[in-house]
Amino acid sequence: MTLSEKVRKCFGAKETRRAVCATLGADTRAAKLTLAFLADACHATETVSRGTVEETYRAIGRREIWLAIQDLLHLTEDDIRQMQEQVAGWGEME
Repeated sequence: MTLSEKVRKCFGAKETRRAVCATLGADTRAAKLTLAFLADACHATETVSRGTVEETYRAIGRREIWLAIQDLLHLTEDDIRQMQEQVAGWGEME
């Protein structure tokens, strides 16, 4: 059994959702900044089509990770855009 399989076996869906919500769903600056970074890095609001097949597949993989996070946190597209706008505003204040 691989390490990944062992991890999946140890943590149920409810426990995983609670952990993700506790970490990334918190109403803190750090959680919002982390989510905004992940949304950007994982192409949450943009196309995954890239220049080469390899780049496109990599973007698809990142997008799948984001979709899993988005699903666990029950985030809508509007929620994501609002969060990104809020975090972008922090950069303007500094």
